[in-house]
Amino acid sequence: MPASEKTAEFLAEFHVCERRLRAYVRCQVQRIQDAEEVYQEISAVLWTHYDKFQPGSNFFSWACEVARRQVLANHRHRRRMAELIGSELLDQIAVEMLKESESADPRAEALCICLEKLAPYSVHVLRERYYRDKSSAQIAAEQNCSVSAVQKTLKRIYKVLHDCIESVLSDKEAGR
Repeated sequence: MPASEKTAEFLAEFHVCERRLRAYVRCQVQRIQDAEEVYQEISAVLWTHYDKFQPGSNFFSWACEVARRQVLANHRHRRRMAELIGSELLDQIAVEMLKESESADPRAEALCICLEKLAPYSVHVLRERYYRDKSSAQIAAEQNCSVSAVQKTLKRIYKVLHDCIESVLSDKEAGR
């Protein structure tokens, strides 16, 4: 297959699941700057190993498996670094890197803050819907409730997240 065709196929597959993959990584890695770094590593690994992907199979599942291995490697690396230089210094470095990062997306940061404030059930519903790519009907069947109840729950969660994000952003603008 010509390189341009391979590139086009990869980009098409990657584009379809990019947001879900980023969300998957974000749920696995606590700090947003670490999550972004791991996500970039995953993107490079996916491209490098794209020839191992079986066309016609589920690209997102394959990408999540690659992501899982990269996330585990990141956790091992952070533990080793913490043992070598201490977790307090790592925290200080992370804070400084975040301050210097011009690419940090304020809305993404606010979303992370707000996701941490959600009730465990809300987080579970979001994970099922977006990270595991389940439909409202599948979630309803698993939770023994109606599809309408799941959709109403999701709408309430969206509203809570929207309001929280707006609040966090306005607090940041006001310097609080």
